[in-house]
Amino acid sequence: MRYGLDFVRDIAQTDVITSAVWSLSVLSGTDPTPNSHLIGPPALATPTGTTRQTATVQRIGGLLGDVLYTVSAVVGTAEGDTVELFTHIQGITRE
Repeated sequence: MRYGLDFVRDIAQTDVITSAVWSLSVLSGTDPTPNSHLIGPPALATPTGTTRQTATVQRIGGLLGDVLYTVSAVVGTAEGDTVELFTHIQGITRE
């Protein structure tokens, strides 16, 4: 599955994202290698309806059931700023 974070409200109005690094950590439950669920490199994105590159997307798969993950993305911008956003993703068990 592909996940995305948009930094449009967190960077200057004239700035754009030039790099992104994603990471996964465990908030609750057990997963000894959470970053192994990041599939490939992150991509930079220009959201629909805009001309500014303010978002980043990352494929994530194989999350373990009953584990709550913190997903964070740290981006660099053309104006030299570094900004981080995070969210939580709950792994589910499929029967």
